[in-house]
Amino acid sequence: MTRFPCRARDDEDPVFWHHPLALLLLILTSCPHGNTSFIHDRSPCDARLWRRPRYCLPNSYSFASCSCLFVYMFVQRVWEMLRPLKYVRGLEFAAEVGYVEFLSRVNRVEEEARRNGSWAAPHPWLNLFISARDIAHFDRAIINGMLADGIDGPMLIYPMLKTKWDPNTSVALPEGEIFYLVALLRFCRPSGTGGPAVGELVEQNAAVVDACRRNGYDFKTYFPSYRAQSDWAAHFGSKWARFVDRKARYDPLAILAPGQKIFPRTPSSSAARALV
Repeated sequence: MTRFPCRARDDEDPVFWHHPLALLLLILTSCPHGNTSFIHDRSPCDARLWRRPRYCLPNSYSFASCSCLFVYMFVQRVWEMLRPLKYVRGLEFAAEVGYVEFLSRVNRVEEEARRNGSWAAPHPWLNLFISARDIAHFDRAIINGMLADGIDGPMLIYPMLKTKWDPNTSVALPEGEIFYLVALLRFCRPSGTGGPAVGELVEQNAAVVDACRRNGYDFKTYFPSYRAQSDWAAHFGSKWARFVDRKARYDPLAILAPGQKIFPRTPSSSAARALV
């Protein structure tokens, strides 16, 4: 782990300054809910801090054959950007990694999961799109409430803009322009090592979705699994009529129908009746 260097450290850690390709990873706070070995084996985090969910904000920057002065000025600029943010002081740090290692960071998680046996276990993941209007309440009620003890896997949160998505696709998005992808990437623990069974995790996923509905969030489930056509109609909302029309047009014999249980395998007249 290499803390933010200053010019006085040039002789102490020359590799940081002269490596042909390096990346800075700035961790403001960290989250204990899952395998984040790429972060944690470089982090100065104290386990006593994990009494409630915390969040990490990574920032990477690549450079090649840059001068010491350039890197120094860049680090100073990063500090200026961090100063107004509210975070646990002392947890920020920088790590130097090669380009290939950075691109392969997910592979390290897979390798660890294969070693401990969780890779072959079920992965009841849940991906939600939560409108910016409701994300703060979701954080309080769900992440710091229902999921305060963790999910046996990482939780990822990404902000997105609705206008960046092609409106001609069938994906269902929240009404708000700004929304967040909230990914609960659960890993069941290997048999005999403790931890909740897959059925319990699936039930908790369903409880999270039900809580979103009860709280009136502007949200959508990404790759949902519904059993009733009325649920699918509610999921697609105003796009449902167009979705049914496309189904009748491009798959009139409903050859692809059974998989997600949206339409029965019948001629296109049944798809047309779904519009009524």
